[in-house]
Amino acid sequence: MFRGFLEGFENIFAFSERRSRFHGVDPRVKMMYIAASIVIAFLITDPLKLSVLILFNIVLAVFSKIPLDRFASAFKSLAIFTAIIYIINFVLRIVFEGPTIATMINTALFIANVALRMILVAVPLMIFTNTTTPREVLQGLVSLGFSYKYLYVIVLGMRFVPIVFREVLNIYDAQRSRGVEFERSGVIDRIKKLKTIVIPAFVCSMLRARDLLEALELKGYGYRNYRTFYKSLGISKLDLVFIVSILALYSTIAMV
Repeated sequence: MFRGFLEGFENIFAFSERRSRFHGVDPRVKMMYIAASIVIAFLITDPLKLSVLILFNIVLAVFSKIPLDRFASAFKSLAIFTAIIYIINFVLRIVFEGPTIATMINTALFIANVALRMILVAVPLMIFTNTTTPREVLQGLVSLGFSYKYLYVIVLGMRFVPIVFREVLNIYDAQRSRGVEFERSGVIDRIKKLKTIVIPAFVCSMLRARDLLEALELKGYGYRNYRTFYKSLGISKLDLVFIVSILALYSTIAMV
């Protein structure tokens, strides 16, 4: 369960090597798509409208050729995360409002709405991260006038978050091979045994950060206030059709 949970979140942020038309969309257009999806997820509260938008984005994900097993793993992890939120919210509402039927119904509706919004944000985010390299993200933001010095935090996050998740999975497998059992013990024991994963992962992350710092210094990071790219960006007519269609659809559903 723990391994599947980590794999699901890794799949949300990992780049997919499969090529599709969506891979060639200008990164700035895809950023507008992500921003529009986040805004519409906060504006709409109707579960039916949210479900329609989720279905539409899943269709886009199919055309982007993201492996279906990645979606299944990501949705499983989101379901576990939503269940944890539900339990915490349910307990707090019972404590402060009392164990009434109205409280249970309101809590269930609230969590269902939160889950739909999370999926509506997660699917476009997964499409974006699976079809866009960190270099394209950096180049797109630099072309919008942002300084590349400060953007490296975002780019490095996109690059190393999947690596950290994969490293945690490797540590998990290594500890299990040494006899540390996570799945068959109780909840308290599992929490105590997490230190066998968290501490090595923290140390490995610190060592990687040190190596990265030295590599950036050797390559002259920050020597100039600007940088160039060997490929130039360009928004094609198909890119414009795509983003206009997305904005039109989102606006129509929001106003209906």
